[in-house]
Amino acid sequence: MLKRGRPSALQAVDQPEALPATTAAEYAIRGWSFYAAGNYPKAEDDLREALCLEPDNVDTTYALGLVLKAAGQNTQAVETFRQAAALAEYMDDKVRGRMVRRLAHGHIHEIESGQWNLEKETWQTKR
Repeated sequence: MLKRGRPSALQAVDQPEALPATTAAEYAIRGWSFYAAGNYPKAEDDLREALCLEPDNVDTTYALGLVLKAAGQNTQAVETFRQAAALAEYMDDKVRGRMVRRLAHGHIHEIESGQWNLEKETWQTKR
């Protein structure tokens, strides 16, 4: 059952502006919705707001990198993906952290060279 006044998931996809946002998680969800709708300026605004409320959130930082890349803001996207990769090092789930780091580096390489070029990445676990 939906909470009164809250849009359904389908409405949120079609109308992200209908999603209320007061917490970092809500801003991030709405930012992802704007990203999916191709509204990169609003996606960027919401993701930046989420990061103001929760600055070390790796998922939101990574999402902002995707938005900046899609909007053609490559210099900012590279810096944001570098931040996401650095934050991923501190994730409790080390496997997921390595995965996020690898994805972030793939986007950086793609922006800089046109290819993912991950052959040089090392994925050995620390002992």
